[in-house]
Amino acid sequence: MGRDRSIGRGAVSFYVNPEALESLSQLRAEAAIVLEGVGSLAPVAIEGGDATAALTGIFGRLAENAGNLVSELDRAGTARRDAMEP
Repeated sequence: MGRDRSIGRGAVSFYVNPEALESLSQLRAEAAIVLEGVGSLAPVAIEGGDATAALTGIFGRLAENAGNLVSELDRAGTARRDAMEP
């Protein structure tokens, strides 16, 4: 096991196991890659009859949320790197 690190200043601090954090970071990176690939699977045209407008809205919302999740996963990776810097 790696050496735990104390992170934080002042009255609030916590300990982080760098190996556990690295493992979580790897999972985060893999999830971001998978989610980025999902965008290429979205339908170009939706043929849903009377439900076409609703389905288009649903797929648009899913694409937007997946994009936001990828952005937040990237921010989490940046925060992890910043937390582990000496």
